Amino acid sequence: MAQDISKKVINKIKKEKIVPSSKFQLNWKNYLIWIILIFLVLMGALFSSLAIFNIPDVDLEIYRYLKLRRFAWLIIGSAPLLWIIFLFFSLTLGFLAFRKTKRGYRYKTLLIVGIIVFAVLSLGFLAHWAKFNQRLDENFSRRIPHYRQFAPQRGMRWINPEEGFLAGKIIAVKSEELTVASPKNGNWIVKYNKKTLVDPEVKLEQEEIIKAIGEKIGDFIFQAQIIKKLPCPGMFPQKGSGNQNNFLK
Repeated sequence: MAQDISKKVINKIKKEKIVPSSKFQLNWKNYLIWIILIFLVLMGALFSSLAIFNIPDVDLEIYRYLKLRRFAWLIIGSAPLLWIIFLFFSLTLGFLAFRKTKRGYRYKTLLIVGIIVFAVLSLGFLAHWAKFNQRLDENFSRRIPHYRQFAPQRGMRWINPEEGFLAGKIIAVKSEELTVASPKNGNWIVKYNKKTLVDPEVKLEQEEIIKAIGEKIGDFIFQAQIIKKLPCPGMFPQKGSGNQNNFLK
């Protein structure tokens, strides 16, 4: 009986000229899923690096000088929501793609999520270390119309005097008083005294770009409790660049 079945199979193969499928043909869907997964991980790393780029100018040292509400506004109110949303979708699709791989069903959900998140964040921090995200952000700003409406420059979080945050370029210096040109908000008088914490890296001189934490005490008058450098390249024109008022392009 077994021999008869074997002969029938062999005869059918010869008659219909059936050719065995190659390994690639049998596994092309699995290969495609892995390619999609790698692509999603790389895109997730890109989005995470752009989100990370938004964080470094927030010094946790200032937490001591802010109430919880103001500190929460500083972090959450200026969070890079666009990149966080894209990152979330990349991680979700990456997880689903891994599940569809040949052996993906064998692993626990927590392990899969952990591996994907670790890979995405590791590559994201690597891109941040290489300043790839900074160059990409600046390139998007130049080439994509209205880009800044969806992904504001990270330094813009500091331009809210009503909430106690002010950033700008020093254009004049007097005793315990600075005149600061701030994007969108005009020129401000920033007062400081012996109690004001001035970062040693800050030079209180013209052209220095600073961020101040304190409170608005009058029309275009700001009392600073902390004065620090504002590490946001491209937000302000460099010295000698010509247009001194067009801070945000």
